[in-house]
Amino acid sequence: MQPGMAYVMLGRCETIEDMYIIGDFDPEQIKCLPDAKIETERLIEIGQRRNAIEHDLYDSSWVIGSLNVRSLREHHQDVLTDPFLMNCDIFGLGETWLYEGEEPEFPDFNGIFVNYGKRGKGIAVYTREPLDYEVLKADDASAVFVKVDKFNVLFLYLSHDFDWDTVRDFFDKVICPEKPTVIMGDVNWHYPDNHLMKNYLDLRGFNQLIRRATHDKGRCIDHLYTSEHFSVGEVSVKQQSTYFSDHDMITAFVPV
Repeated sequence: MQPGMAYVMLGRCETIEDMYIIGDFDPEQIKCLPDAKIETERLIEIGQRRNAIEHDLYDSSWVIGSLNVRSLREHHQDVLTDPFLMNCDIFGLGETWLYEGEEPEFPDFNGIFVNYGKRGKGIAVYTREPLDYEVLKADDASAVFVKVDKFNVLFLYLSHDFDWDTVRDFFDKVICPEKPTVIMGDVNWHYPDNHLMKNYLDLRGFNQLIRRATHDKGRCIDHLYTSEHFSVGEVSVKQQSTYFSDHDMITAFVPV
């Protein structure tokens, strides 16, 4: 038997009961492809290094997550069992699609809910401790502005063709030029396309840290902005796909 052949044959079985071996079984015939072994060891080493770095980030940062959940009711259990969201200090979920008065809970988190209704509406923000906040509730825009001790966080869900004047007025109201600010969420326009929101934030010194596509259709529509108070590289970013949404999850690590 050639290296890797036993894996190809036996790996098709989903349970031990599905496996039938006729004749004598010689374990010595199970051989690993040398190149595959080298590559596996390389990947394990990379994973261990990344895990160590990420562990340090979780210990030394405010961890802030954002995801377009596409129905919090349908995906409540998925969020509850997601280790990345559940290890955040604060996280926001866009497109919640909740009924009026429906407020799903997560252990050890306080919920803030804005906008209810059909597809394309709503945002929910969960914090580990009660925090002061302000909200924007419009037909085509939902926002939660959370005041943390040393910085502020603005979570957004903006529908297609949202009214920029409404969003801009809320930005003018809550963004404090003297305090570090993080803005994140699904804004439904592709970066780096020219947009009034992009021009507004550029003029005020905000940096957009997400450059890869965040949606299955190849568009970068889930953004993360940091104000000029943060130096380059000070806020670490993690972008990863999820099995229960067509958007990537965005996580920001803000140094304590």
